[in-house]
Amino acid sequence: MLRFLHVADLHLGLRITRFDGTAIDRIREARFAALERIRDEVDPSEAGDQFVIIAGDLFDDVRVSRSISNRTFKLLESFSVPVLLIPGNHDPYEPGSLWEMPPWDGTSNQRVQLLCERQPFTGIEGVTILPCPVFRKRSADDPTRWIADHPRTDDDGFRIGIAHGSVMDRPDLPTDDHPISPSAPTDLDLDYLALGHWHGQKLYTSDASAVRMAYPGVHEPMRFRDDSRVAGWQPYSSGTDREEFLDTGDGTALRVTIEKPGATPTVESVNVQHFRWRSRTEHVTNEAEFDAILQRVAEQENYERMLLKLKLTGTLPVGVLHRVEELRDVLGRYAVSELDDEELTVEPTSEEVREIIGTGVLGQVHQRLQELSQTASPDTDPAVIEHATRVLYKLAAKVK
Repeated sequence: MLRFLHVADLHLGLRITRFDGTAIDRIREARFAALERIRDEVDPSEAGDQFVIIAGDLFDDVRVSRSISNRTFKLLESFSVPVLLIPGNHDPYEPGSLWEMPPWDGTSNQRVQLLCERQPFTGIEGVTILPCPVFRKRSADDPTRWIADHPRTDDDGFRIGIAHGSVMDRPDLPTDDHPISPSAPTDLDLDYLALGHWHGQKLYTSDASAVRMAYPGVHEPMRFRDDSRVAGWQPYSSGTDREEFLDTGDGTALRVTIEKPGATPTVESVNVQHFRWRSRTEHVTNEAEFDAILQRVAEQENYERMLLKLKLTGTLPVGVLHRVEELRDVLGRYAVSELDDEELTVEPTSEEVREIIGTGVLGQVHQRLQELSQTASPDTDPAVIEHATRVLYKLAAKVK
């Protein structure tokens, strides 16, 4: 039986631009904390995990700082099983890159196995690893094509491919993003093809609904689920707004188990993220509802490991509006928080409305709204008139 963990797209050294300095430090550090969680997830027992695969983009760039490079290597060396990794499009194997510098050069006898050549690797007993390292940011060549020249033999045991690129499963994908055939596992006679590059977890089924190829998703999130903006990361490929590069807001790895060569793999998703990125919209119309929101935010479990984006909508009486600052103070306990109260409006009294609107053009509109509110017509919706009055009040406040 073969069992291993499959991860990809760790992007250590991530360039972050969305948040302030303190938040940036926490988010960058969380990527290492999530890698430690992967290490702790490894089961080195006889029936456990035999190795860990990192299918490209270990680093966000080939020119990350020496301290990040050294720290990463030492962390991978602390794993209880071998770590097999290939360069991806963010950290391609190219002249002058970090892969040619200590401690990455000369890793053949280390716990960490950098597979930077397209040739079979047989360093794991009973397993033939077929790595497909990336040598440039963009390429129209299929990185797995070379495997076709190495058909299965009786000595291969399990055949596991590792590749970084785009599975061409629809016609609108760019052709210069390291294209991989959707039928690669079957065409190349692989028991499993471990993919990297796309940031959402995706499993591909082949014969008899067997999963023989998959993207594990990022190990640590880069964005809130409902937000197309990421922490500052940009893909080195065509189509920077492609949905494949928008993670789900969760950090995951895949545990793959194969009973024997040719058998159907069992693929299990494993949560390894450090921070949880969550977004929430709350509608409020009175102080009691605001109190309930405040209580939920204050009583959130593990808030110190949460990034929360909170949006408030609705209305509050003028006398309660100051309590929004109380909510901001509670949110300050979170690892990172954002509060959007742009759509939270004030519920003014009738006297406040008349005073701020005055007797000019806005006053005439207000008078007409009052007249309509006293009309018993079925076409007159009190809720619409009430909303229009609030809008009028807000507009008058801005003008003043």
